[in-house]
Amino acid sequence: MAASLSTEDLSALQEDGVLLPGPQAGKRKISASFILTPPSPGRSSASGTTSSTKSTASVRYCDTHPHQDVPDFPDEQESAAALEYIGLQPATAKEIFERWQSRPDPDQCPDELLDYVYGHTSQLNQTSWQGYSDAEALQRLGIAPWLRSVLLDPRFKDIYETERLQFWLNETFRGNYRSIATIQQQLKAYVKDRTHKKKQKRASIKDAFQSPPGEASSSSDPTALAQHVATMSLASDSGHLPQMHISIGAAEPILPDHKIFYKAQAVAEMSDYHMFIAEDGSINMQAISSYRGGDFNPVDDAWYWTPEYETVVKYRDWAVRRIRSGEVVIIRIQVPGSFLQTLRQEELWFSANWKEYIWACKKRLPRPEQTDIMLGHICSGVAPKIAKIRPNEVQTMIDKDKVLKIGNNKATQWVVMHEDVAEKLALQVRGKMHIEIFSATEPKDQ
Repeated sequence: MAASLSTEDLSALQEDGVLLPGPQAGKRKISASFILTPPSPGRSSASGTTSSTKSTASVRYCDTHPHQDVPDFPDEQESAAALEYIGLQPATAKEIFERWQSRPDPDQCPDELLDYVYGHTSQLNQTSWQGYSDAEALQRLGIAPWLRSVLLDPRFKDIYETERLQFWLNETFRGNYRSIATIQQQLKAYVKDRTHKKKQKRASIKDAFQSPPGEASSSSDPTALAQHVATMSLASDSGHLPQMHISIGAAEPILPDHKIFYKAQAVAEMSDYHMFIAEDGSINMQAISSYRGGDFNPVDDAWYWTPEYETVVKYRDWAVRRIRSGEVVIIRIQVPGSFLQTLRQEELWFSANWKEYIWACKKRLPRPEQTDIMLGHICSGVAPKIAKIRPNEVQTMIDKDKVLKIGNNKATQWVVMHEDVAEKLALQVRGKMHIEIFSATEPKDQ
């Protein structure tokens, strides 16, 4: 959990127009100029290296929509306001926060506030809830209207149905809760940098945004504020991207005899315990592993990628809508053909065998694995519903509509099945990786 902003921090941020009065006590508005503003290609120092020859990955910031003010950012991460921010209605947020706050002995009951949120969503597992539609369940759980709208958006129905409702709620709550800490860290870093510049006897905030000779700069200029924030963004929000091991710029050309694979993920949904790019520049695949019970991994974690950019864009758009005020990345890796030839690969396309395998994985039944890589179609059926299908009904109940489609084409996944193979892959793609970073959207209806 990030340290709360002090009175001095708040004063400095308000003076610079970063924080503005919020709609009610315990909430503040954050200027759009502060949220994920990209550095310019070619800038050095705090924005990363200027040459990609020794970097682990190249990085490009991509704006798909205008930056937006965050109207209801909570003063404290452990608060009812924070639970409203992550997607709960005020009454539900207040009830959960008070229950957590009044736990009898915090030292003996060390559960975090988010654990109480998970306990709230676990009601979905109760028999009495099984008769509700997802829309009814979301309303009964006290989910904010904006999040209900996102989760039930028909444009993403196929991706939504790849997991159960509780999974998407917990993932979204976790991502948004972590984004609070991330933004608090950014705000404190901003104040620290501002204070450091003042100690260097710079007379005003205008000097803190000093431009090269001949260029205008002003403390009230959003562009100046944006550029200042950009110098910190990779070190704070993108803590998974150490500055010394990335370069800012376009993707490298595709190398001969290499295959391209993509993965989309919200930064806040990466592993709590692993930086994606470590401080020594190595790639930590644990940060982007997927839980068991996926299409092709019944009992162990796996690493899901797609060879199709159109497919990864669909997953990016889904994450951008769910996670507030954070970053969503598309990771592109180039894998040497010579390395792929050393791996055992099995293809499994929509067929009778595909249906049986998907069903077994969703039921988390151990499967004899004799392959390192699985390549095949993505299932869009709701996992619990597929798991409940009777064995003799698998072929009829899992039909072609259970295959994820992008346009008129069936979507494809490339899955690394074992941790040791993932670690070897990390070594192979270091220096051959490109990361596109996108800002999340703010909900239209608070």
